[in-house]
Amino acid sequence: MRLYRNAIILVVVLAVAIGAFYLLKDRVPEEDTGPSYKPSTSVKIVDFDSLKVNKVVVRYPEEEFVLNKVDKDNWQLESDKDMRIDNSRVRSIAIRMSSIFVEKEIEENPKDLSVYGLDKPVHATAYLDDGTEYSILIGNLTPTKGAYYAMLPGGDKVYTIGTYESEGILITKNDLKLVTLFEIAVEDFTQIALKRNGANAFDSYKDGDIWVLSEPLAANANLAKIDEITTAISTLQVKTYVKDSSDLAVFGLDNPKYVLSFKTNDYENSISFGNETAGSNIYAKLADRDDVFNLDVNVVNFLDVPVEEVVDSFVALPNIQNVNKVVVEIDGTTDVSEIQTDPEDSDNDKFTLNGRDASVTDHKGDFYFKKYYQGLLIAGIRDEVDIDGKPEGISEITITYFLKDGEEIKLEYVSRDDYYYYVVKNGDYTGLVVNKKKLSSDDSLRVTRKNLIEAMDKEGK
Repeated sequence: MRLYRNAIILVVVLAVAIGAFYLLKDRVPEEDTGPSYKPSTSVKIVDFDSLKVNKVVVRYPEEEFVLNKVDKDNWQLESDKDMRIDNSRVRSIAIRMSSIFVEKEIEENPKDLSVYGLDKPVHATAYLDDGTEYSILIGNLTPTKGAYYAMLPGGDKVYTIGTYESEGILITKNDLKLVTLFEIAVEDFTQIALKRNGANAFDSYKDGDIWVLSEPLAANANLAKIDEITTAISTLQVKTYVKDSSDLAVFGLDNPKYVLSFKTNDYENSISFGNETAGSNIYAKLADRDDVFNLDVNVVNFLDVPVEEVVDSFVALPNIQNVNKVVVEIDGTTDVSEIQTDPEDSDNDKFTLNGRDASVTDHKGDFYFKKYYQGLLIAGIRDEVDIDGKPEGISEITITYFLKDGEEIKLEYVSRDDYYYYVVKNGDYTGLVVNKKKLSSDDSLRVTRKNLIEAMDKEGK
């Protein structure tokens, strides 16, 4: 009996709760966003195939944008045919217009359209290949900002339509501009130059497969850093365009802090950079365009790169495969090495030192001469950049490479102080200095030379 009584009680409680729910539900008013509100029945008021659109016109009370399809994938702004259009943005307008559902029917035969912003609406029209056209009038946001008021031209009903459709149609000129600034492959760059506060930070150009600096010193460029910079330029994207760019001083672009110039075989341009803004942005402007825009400052962090990072680590790095003779003058001696390399099998390489056979190997089968050659290259790794240095006096060490193509690379090491050498290349000061320890520590020129001669003596070479 107790279980039966408890079951009856639960049924009664449940019935009361359900009844209360429906009673309260009927008493909660639905949001009335305007007079004569009627619930929507998911009516589609605009419906067409967006792929057949060949023209879009978005007309504001003060201006209009006429966009014409020039081919399958590209659009053109009639009032500025040279502007680089974001074609995907135009296609998005056509897509948003092609399928517009009513969220709510607000009023029929409205007496005052200004209540909805429809006395001065945005009038958007899509023109199709077959000559038909479809239009929508868009007014203000609703008070809850969850939809826009809209009408059909010549219609007598005010609706609300979704923000997704509306804001995809309500464009500005800046919305239409392509955010990707350039269409340049990294390998197409031929020259890059950076001015910082009006002075040359560096100037570089491509020489065959390598990059070379001409300013502030003549040296090979750091390929990794150049690649980083060219990659950044080729992928630059605008975060936002500035609405009014008439006064460049507002953005620090009347006297820009940085100017980055570049060239390809068939294109050149420069970017000026001004003030940084909140949110890690920096104002920028292209030389051939009036637009001012924001870029992510983190993407262009190379603007403050020190010259030490742009210069290659090696004063010279001749591949042993390309060298047939090396002459080294050090510690009062002159060593002449002849090199014969086999491109098919390096085990067949032959070397001589001062006329003696130097093709000796260690217990692993590695040539002592190649370690000696590495010591020569290590002597060419710069430690500092000293652009204002003035090498004076005689060279304490001279290394001359004779290449198979007839080129000669002569490196002269002139003492700067007790710790460093200035390096002169083919008679010109490189602006680079080398630590003297590099010629005496493990794997250095002096040590590897000593090991080579001892191995030659041991084998009676």
